[in-house]
Amino acid sequence: MLPKEITSLQHPLVKHLVKLRKERKVRWEENSVVIFGEKTVRERKRVKRLFIARGVSPPNALIYDEIFSVTLEIMSKISGHPKPEPFAAELPMPQPARLKGKEKLLALEGVQDPGNIGTLTRTALALGFEGLFLFANCADPFNDKALSAARGATFSLPYQTGTAKEFWQWVKEEKLSPYVGHIDGQPLRLAQFQKPLVLILGNETHGPTELTKAQGQCITIPTHDATDSLNVAIAGGILMYQINERLAHV
Repeated sequence: MLPKEITSLQHPLVKHLVKLRKERKVRWEENSVVIFGEKTVRERKRVKRLFIARGVSPPNALIYDEIFSVTLEIMSKISGHPKPEPFAAELPMPQPARLKGKEKLLALEGVQDPGNIGTLTRTALALGFEGLFLFANCADPFNDKALSAARGATFSLPYQTGTAKEFWQWVKEEKLSPYVGHIDGQPLRLAQFQKPLVLILGNETHGPTELTKAQGQCITIPTHDATDSLNVAIAGGILMYQINERLAHV
């Protein structure tokens, strides 16, 4: 299949991709996302539309319904980067899944920085956590910054979304032990973990809600006096790693 050429910055597909990158509502209404970068695109087995810069060959193993050749100026507009990589693709948004029968899960409550969501998604997948629950008040995991930070993990880690009420009902149904990252919690070295479990991380500024703190066992990473808290993505990585270590010796 030969690529169709797009030369205008005002082409409808160019405008469509910019909207997908910028607008959460558009992504969820159309169940579609746009990804950037050679490695990220190559890792997908199939995409709806592949966009390559002029003179670039498409990945051999990738299946695509349509392919377009664009200028670097257009690729820059699509990606929002002044020096873009020569690959972009539109593909279906992964659909939420029921996280049933899992033993190690991560939940994010009110996390607003897309980069933190992406980093935590990537870390959870790398450390063997089996799913992600996103409270409805979190940033969009399909935001371009979140996708960039996740490095493809968003398409491999099952996820579920819901309200706080739905979350706690799910915890009850799955008989999960809830552990909450919180600055005033029990020191990590003293915590005991039991599967199946869910680790809950709260908002970057305000932390977990009062309901979450009351419902779960709060744990903390002791820090030196000069530092009052850790970035939520760093704290989450430490907690997930330590959970693995403790469970390995149970």
